[in-house]
Amino acid sequence: MTSLAERDGLRRMPWEFVLVAMIWLYIFPYSNSLNNPNERTRMLQTRALVQFGQLHIGEAIRNRQGNVQIFDLYGNRHGGVFVNDISITCNDPKQKPPGCAGKIYPAKGPGIPLLGVPALSFARWIGFVPDGIKYESRATWVVRYGGVAFLMLLALFVFSLLLREGGIPRPLRARLVLATGLGTSIFPYSISFVGHAMAGGVILIGLFLLNRGRARGGWTGFLLAVLGGHVVAWSELMEYHAVAAIFVVSLWVVLSRDRWRMIPGYAVGAGSTMALFMFLHNSMFGHPLKTGHFSLMSAHNRALQTTGFLGIKGFYWKAIFFNLFDPYMGLLFLMPW
Repeated sequence: MTSLAERDGLRRMPWEFVLVAMIWLYIFPYSNSLNNPNERTRMLQTRALVQFGQLHIGEAIRNRQGNVQIFDLYGNRHGGVFVNDISITCNDPKQKPPGCAGKIYPAKGPGIPLLGVPALSFARWIGFVPDGIKYESRATWVVRYGGVAFLMLLALFVFSLLLREGGIPRPLRARLVLATGLGTSIFPYSISFVGHAMAGGVILIGLFLLNRGRARGGWTGFLLAVLGGHVVAWSELMEYHAVAAIFVVSLWVVLSRDRWRMIPGYAVGAGSTMALFMFLHNSMFGHPLKTGHFSLMSAHNRALQTTGFLGIKGFYWKAIFFNLFDPYMGLLFLMPW
C-alpha cells in the first residue's frame, strides 16, 4: 500500500519535464537531405566560431579571369550558393550583392550560433566532433541538445514557475507543460538549432528574473533586473521579429507600479545586449543596425524577404500585416503564443 505522503510526493515530482525531455531526445530524426537550411547556417557559424574564431561561414573570391567562385566553410568550391538563408558582405562597398566578392554569413542574428559554442567547444576538445564536413551531422546533434533543447527545457520550467506564481494548481501546470512542450510548434523548434522558439523561451526566463527583481528590491533586485533585461533583449539576437515582444515587455516595465525599481536595471541589461547586437552586426554586415536581409544571396530568400518582411528595408504597413497574418512567416502561425 502506498501511503498518502508517498502519493503526495509522487504528485509533486516534475515527471512532465522528464517525459518531455525523453520524447525530445528520442523522436526527432536527422537527415542530411532533409536538413533545414535555417538550422544549417547557424550550425556552420558555430563551427566557424569554434574552429576559426570567425563569424563568416564561407567566402566568394574573384579569380584572375574575373569570375566569382564560392567556397564554403570546409574550403569546397561551389558553382552557386551552398545553402539558403545566407548573405554576402561585399569587399567593395560600391558593388551590389549577390554577385560580388566578399565574406558569406548567415542572414540571421548570431544569438543561436553563440548559444552552441560552449557545447561544441567541449565536444571538439574531447574529440567527439572532429573538424570537417564528415562530422557535420554529429555537430548538429551536439548544438541541438547542448544548446537550444537544454535552454528550452529550462524555459518550460520557468513557464511552470510563472504559472505557480499565478495560482495555477500543480496538476494543471503539469498538463500545460506537456501540452506546450509536445503539442505546439515548440516541439519541432526546441530540438532544431534555430531561434523561433528559443526567442520566446528567453523572454519567459527574462520575465521571471524581472519579477524576482521587482519582489526583492535593493541591490539584489537591481542585479536581477539587469540580468532580466539582458536576457529579454537576447531574443532579438535570435530572431529579429522578437522586437515586437521586447516592445511589449519594455512597455510593461515602464508602466509597472514598481517601475522606478525596475527601469534602471532593465535599461542597463537590455542596453548591454543592444551594444553586443550592434558590435556583431557591424562586424558582419558593415553597419550596427544592418541585417543580412539587405544582401541575401539566394533568389528564393530575396523574393520573400528583402522587400519588407517586418519592414526589413523600410517601414511598410503591408509588412506589418504579413508579420502577423501571413501563413508563411506570420507570428500568429509561426509562434506558439
